[in-house]
Amino acid sequence: MAERMIFQSGENIKAMISLMVVHETNLRTHLRGHTFDFQFLLGRMSDVSTNTNPDLDVSLNVTYTTFSEIDDQNETSCPITYEPFSSSDEVVVVNTCKHYFKKEAFLTWSSHSNTCPVCRTSTIL
Repeated sequence: MAERMIFQSGENIKAMISLMVVHETNLRTHLRGHTFDFQFLLGRMSDVSTNTNPDLDVSLNVTYTTFSEIDDQNETSCPITYEPFSSSDEVVVVNTCKHYFKKEAFLTWSSHSNTCPVCRTSTIL
């Protein structure tokens, strides 16, 4: 009996891994050549705290600048879009944690969340 259960568990694990590989392949194929719809993506994320109070303004806790003006350029691409930064890109720096993002991507993010996309530090003072 125990042998049969172990065999069945092994078969179930193989089937699950197979489905995961198929799902990943389908997702990669679907996303190839497409731009991300951030509204859709953010709406589906379960760990994002929702900005339900329009009076809370993240602009008090961020700095707008260009990528070339950032002193510590340890990130070469935007953590939201995964697109590389260029020296002329407008970026937003979260003052409390110093993470930075492409401006438009961060503004989209902040319309749905009050946290830093990287470390989840509050972006509201």
